[in-house]
Amino acid sequence: MGRKTVEKTMSILSGYVGKQKKLLAPYIGGAKSLLDFGCGDLSLSQLLHKEFPALAITSVDVVDSGVRERGITYMLYDGKTLPFGDRVFDVAISYHVFHHTGDPRAVFAEVSRVTKKTMLIVEPCYRNRIDLFLMKIVDRLGNGWRGVTIPMPFTFQREATWRRYGREFRWTVAETKTVGVLPAWLPIGETKLFVLTRAPSRYTKSAP
Repeated sequence: MGRKTVEKTMSILSGYVGKQKKLLAPYIGGAKSLLDFGCGDLSLSQLLHKEFPALAITSVDVVDSGVRERGITYMLYDGKTLPFGDRVFDVAISYHVFHHTGDPRAVFAEVSRVTKKTMLIVEPCYRNRIDLFLMKIVDRLGNGWRGVTIPMPFTFQREATWRRYGREFRWTVAETKTVGVLPAWLPIGETKLFVLTRAPSRYTKSAP
């Protein structure tokens, strides 16, 4: 891969992560601690650290990218049990991570266990079998260039399933927001932001 191609790719990725930060930041202000679940190369954690320097950020992943950042606590975990006590973090964020896990419900339960107030989950949701088939292909292609091996069990869920997980583990779906399709140039699936809270929220609950 040539230098110009690498620079162009990095520019695209930087813009993408910037959009992630812009989407999540309005729900993070006031929090003292945050879990970046499935942090990858810490790109999103780094931007949030700059935006909220007083925020204690802990980033975890099952794959070690080798990237470390001063002021951000990084931990590798086994994909099953997060190495934290109950309700340790004010906020947990997860951006396009759950469909890389073998059992999204079990992982949701674990993230729920360690989170005190708010969970911010961004996930591509399929609407039909064609969506699901194409999303698997795009996920494979979209992650094939990375320098580390990323688990790809393709465990995409419907929007209704995420709402059911919320009810099951006693979270209020305070807001949902469509944040694009996956990918933007090919309208398959629908990427959704789920804002889940343990207490009544100032955010408006969307229609089911």
